[in-house]
Amino acid sequence: MSTDPGTPTVTLTLGVPPVWSLDEVLIGTITLTNTGQDPVMVSSRLTLAEGDLAVEVTGPDGRTRAAGWPWSADSGLREVTLPGGHALECGVLLLCTRSSQPLFPGVGEYVFTARFSIDAQTMLDAPAVRAVAEPASDDPARARARDLTDRDVIQSLAASGELGAAGPALSRLSGSPHPSTALAADLARGIAPASTDRMDPVELAAVMTAVLPPPTLDPRATAAMDHLIAGARLPGNAQARAAAMLAGLPHLQA
Repeated sequence: MSTDPGTPTVTLTLGVPPVWSLDEVLIGTITLTNTGQDPVMVSSRLTLAEGDLAVEVTGPDGRTRAAGWPWSADSGLREVTLPGGHALECGVLLLCTRSSQPLFPGVGEYVFTARFSIDAQTMLDAPAVRAVAEPASDDPARARARDLTDRDVIQSLAASGELGAAGPALSRLSGSPHPSTALAADLARGIAPASTDRMDPVELAAVMTAVLPPPTLDPRATAAMDHLIAGARLPGNAQARAAAMLAGLPHLQA
């Protein structure tokens, strides 16, 4: 796209924690930013389930795997006007392939790339990012890491609902010391977060939008959004950013 003043320029970025443990549910953040001055209409289907986003992961074994969603879930066209200087963000569940196979075969460095169709004619590529998967630290963590390779668990986390024989594993994951993992497991068990004050609000919104695509009427998401809106007093603060994510709306980029 042109970078002349006044011309909308949309960029795509994928954010992932630089280091995570294999007993964690990895949640990334996908961001569309309009660095231009004029508004532009873009697709708001930012989740893997909806078809406009593609994420590939190259592992330490040299193989490239496509992050996927266990089921086809085309939501139909969803668009939003992205004003200049604003960003549209959503969490992305980086857990499995389309066939519900684990995305991360072992420890080591992974390279993540993302592509997104902002409209029928325009595909954006995000800069590649690198992150390191570390081994689980103790026996309970190793049990949780094994849980995250189980097909029923993978599909339960993606569905935000308990499937098959995933119950005991989801209970273990709910006790994870990693807040995002515990929240993802709780959502799969049908449990709303006990308190949105226990997590960074943007981290909470990333987990919830990764498995409950915005905008959602799911009461677990709307309760969290009501709480965040009450704290979103200043444009650009974390609460305002998180509330915008949950609503599927742009926010002013800080």
